[in-house]
Amino acid sequence: MIGSVTESIFLSNNALIFYIIENCPLLTLSEIKMIKLDAKNRKTRLRKKLRVAEFQELGFDVAWQLPKEMNDNDVDEFLTKFFVEVIEPNGLGFGGEGDLLWHGLICTQKLGKCTEQDRQTVESWLKDNGATAVSVSDLYDVWWAE
Repeated sequence: MIGSVTESIFLSNNALIFYIIENCPLLTLSEIKMIKLDAKNRKTRLRKKLRVAEFQELGFDVAWQLPKEMNDNDVDEFLTKFFVEVIEPNGLGFGGEGDLLWHGLICTQKLGKCTEQDRQTVESWLKDNGATAVSVSDLYDVWWAE
C-alpha cells in the first residue's frame, strides 16, 4: 500500500488510483472506489473535489416515449413546456437526447441532491402530459455510480 497517509493526500485523484492499481493488483476497481469513498479524515477542500460526504450529488435517469403523431414543432413545444414547468422551477438540470424516444440524466443545477419528490414530480408531469413508457430510475450518486 501507500507509504504514509500524508504521501497519499498529495497525490492527485487519478495518480492515487493508478498508484493503488500498480501496487495492489488484486484490488478491483469498485474496491479502489470504496477506498476513496470511505476515507473519514478528509479536509473540506478534498471532500468537495471528490464530491463526497456533504458534497455528494444525487440524480436520476429518465426515459420516455412521445406519440408517433408528433411532428418536430410538437416535440419542441413539449420540451419547452417540460423545462418551463418542471426543470427550471425546481432548480433541476436535464442532459439527454431524443426525437420521439428520449433518455437522459436529471440532477440539480447547483451543487446538491435531487430528492424523491423531484423524481415523483418529473414522472407525474411526463405521464400527465402525454409521454408514454415513462421510466424513472432510483436516485444515485452521479459522480460515483456503479
